[in-house]
Amino acid sequence: RNPKSIVWDGDSYAVTSFTRLIPILHEKLPQCEFVAYLKDEHQPRFHRSWDLIMPPTEYRLELQPNSCDWTELGAKAFLDTNSTIAVCLGGGPVVKDEYEAALKRTSRRPVTFHWWPVSRPSRDGTGIEECSLSTIECCETLIKHEL
Repeated sequence: RNPKSIVWDGDSYAVTSFTRLIPILHEKLPQCEFVAYLKDEHQPRFHRSWDLIMPPTEYRLELQPNSCDWTELGAKAFLDTNSTIAVCLGGGPVVKDEYEAALKRTSRRPVTFHWWPVSRPSRDGTGIEECSLSTIECCETLIKHEL
């Protein structure tokens, strides 16, 4: 399958994050549109992080109201892009919430989450956070892949 778009949740670029892959994907998949969904108030942070990595002409921002919660950002992205596939390299509690919310939406085709069990440092830096999807039994809409 050739994706039409690469959409992410507006996280800042970091070499220790999944966002490190976005410039690589941008180079390898020039036919794709790159779109970041984020709350309006996070625009300055986003631009400070990304504008040196990818020129603003190379991505599109989909700004959402500041009152929007993180799970709603994912739902909006799925609806706007008509996507049926999510790719998750690890992921915290919001990814689990997005998956569970996607299961409840019956007005459209289901979203299949493909995930890889990637851990990350905890916010306070004292431990490791495992992927939140690892607590859910895999099924046809939740597919685990090994690295």
